Amino acid sequence: MRPKLRIRPGNLLAAEIRANRAIPLGRYLQGLAHASALASLLTLSACGDSPSNVDDPPPEDPPPDPPATVDPPRRPSPERPRTPRVPDPLTEWISPEQAILPECDGYTWGVPDRINPAITDWDYLAVTACDYFSCPGTFEVGTPCRTEEDAASCQEQVEGVKNGSPPRLITTRGAEVTTYVGEEALLEFLGPVDTPQEAMLVAFFDWFSVRCNDPSVGAVRLAADGYDVVATKITAECDPIIETRYLLHVGSDGQITELDSEAYSVEFGLCIGRRPEGLHERVRSSDERSPGTHFANIATLEAAAVTAFERLAADLTDLGAPRELVDDARAAARDEARHASIMGTVARHFGTEPEPPSIAPPESRDTFAIALENAVEGCVRETFGALAGCYQGLRASDPVVAAAMRSVSEDEVRHADLSHRVDAFLQTRLTPAERARLAEAKRDAILGLRRELDAPRSPGLATVAGHPPPEIASTWIHQLERDVWQTGA
Repeated sequence: MRPKLRIRPGNLLAAEIRANRAIPLGRYLQGLAHASALASLLTLSACGDSPSNVDDPPPEDPPPDPPATVDPPRRPSPERPRTPRVPDPLTEWISPEQAILPECDGYTWGVPDRINPAITDWDYLAVTACDYFSCPGTFEVGTPCRTEEDAASCQEQVEGVKNGSPPRLITTRGAEVTTYVGEEALLEFLGPVDTPQEAMLVAFFDWFSVRCNDPSVGAVRLAADGYDVVATKITAECDPIIETRYLLHVGSDGQITELDSEAYSVEFGLCIGRRPEGLHERVRSSDERSPGTHFANIATLEAAAVTAFERLAADLTDLGAPRELVDDARAAARDEARHASIMGTVARHFGTEPEPPSIAPPESRDTFAIALENAVEGCVRETFGALAGCYQGLRASDPVVAAAMRSVSEDEVRHADLSHRVDAFLQTRLTPAERARLAEAKRDAILGLRRELDAPRSPGLATVAGHPPPEIASTWIHQLERDVWQTGA
C-alpha cells in the first residue's frame, strides 16, 4: 500500500494568504498545483519553487525546454478522438422548406426595418446590447432627434443609453428619447410577435445570438402560435469556452420555450491570457479539440493579451497609479509577447500555424470599466489560468508542451498577483455602489467557472495538454474563492 501523501497547501498556505497575504500569491498557486499533482501520484518536478511544507517525491529529470528560435522537429499528431456528430438544424430541427433565413447586413441580422410594432410613433429606432467589455453592434433605422430644438442634448442622450449592458431598444420622436429595457418593455413596444425578425428580437433580448453567416446557427420557421428560432448563446466563458445551440419557440405572446439544445463548440485551456476590450471572436473550426488548433488558439490569445496589458499600463498612468504597477503592467505585456512566440512554437510542433488576433481600436473608459475588466479577466480568469498552467507544466504528457507551460506559468502567476494589486488600487477610486457591482461581477465569473466543469472534454487533448480533471478544478475554485477571491456573500 502506498503511504498517504500529506498535502497541506490548502490549509497552511491558505491561512497565511488570509492573514493579509503574508506570502506571495504565486507561491500559493504553485503550491496548490503541486499538491494536486501529488494527489494524482505523479512525480514530475514542480512548477517553480515548491513550498517547503509539501512532501516532495524524488524529482525526475525535467523535459527539455522548447528552443527559443528554432522550431522543434515536427512529428505526427497523436490520434485525435472522434468528435460526436452535430446535427444540422436545417435538416433535423428545421427543414429547408420551412427555414426562413435572417435578412442580414454582413455578419449580424438587421432588425428595425422588418418589424411590425404596436408602437409606431417614432422617427428613429435602434437596438443595441453591451456585455462587460464591448458593444458588439447597434442596429438603426431612421434619423435620431429630427428637430432643431435640443438636438444636441437629444443626441447625447441617445449615445448615453446605447451603452447599457442589458439589450435595449431606443426610439426618438423629435427630441424625445424613449428606451425599452427588458422583455416586458420590449413586448409593450412590439405587441403580438408576428414577424420572423420580431421573434429573433425577442431571443436577442434574452441574450441569444441569431447569426446570419451560417444557417446552422441562425434560422427561423413559422410554427403554431409563433415561430421556432435556431440561436446560440455562450454558456461558459473559460476553460472551456462553450457556445450552446438552441432550438427555441417564441410564442406570439413573446414567451420563449426551449425545445432542444446541444453544445455547438467547445474550446479548452483558454484561461491563460487577458482578453482586451474589442477582441473579435474567431471563427471556430470543425477541429477545435486537436492539439494544433488548441495551442494555436492559445497563441492568438497570448498575442491579444499584449494589447490588454499595454492598455492597462496606459490607463494606470492616466489614473496616477504607483509607478510599480505601471512598470509591472508594461513588463507583463512583454511577457505576453514572449508567450505568444512560445505557444506558437507549440502549435507548429503539432502542425498548425497560429493566426494574429483581431482587436478593435480602444475607446475611452472610466475607472469602473477598467476595474471591471481587471476583476473578471485578471483577478478571476487569469488567476485560475495561472494555476491551471502550473498544473499543466507538471501533467502534460508531451515534453514540449510541459516545458512551454512551465515557462509561461511562471510569468502568469506574477500577472495574477499584479491583477490583485491593481484591483486593490482601483477599489480606492470607486464608490461603494461600484465596489458592490464589482464584487457581483467577480461572483458571476466564478459561477461561470463552476458551470464549465460538466462540459464534454477530449481525453486525448487533456492528456497531451495536462488539463486538470473536473474534480481537481472544482476543488481549486472552492479554495480560490475562500482564500483569494473573497468576494463576500
